[in-house]
Amino acid sequence: MGLSRGSAEQKAEVAPPTTLFLFGAHGDLVKRLLMPALYNLSRDGLVDEGLHIVGVDHNAISDADFARKLENFIRDEAAGKVAGGGKGSARSC
Repeated sequence: MGLSRGSAEQKAEVAPPTTLFLFGAHGDLVKRLLMPALYNLSRDGLVDEGLHIVGVDHNAISDADFARKLENFIRDEAAGKVAGGGKGSARSC
């Protein structure tokens, strides 16, 4: 049940399977803030494997190119914001 106050070690629950819609998926906010945060949550085991991300943007890009773009960003550019700085995983549905 979320975070409990007063305990020395706070433990969060894994999020349920979710579909996350990103409007402006190719934008700066998604790259700089949202993707590093999702990566960290996933690395910590707080994102269910049933998470689906649907990206919408006015710029056309294939699913494979979008997944590759996210992986490259996480690996190369987000190293300072992503705890551990490892390679992420993005794939097409």
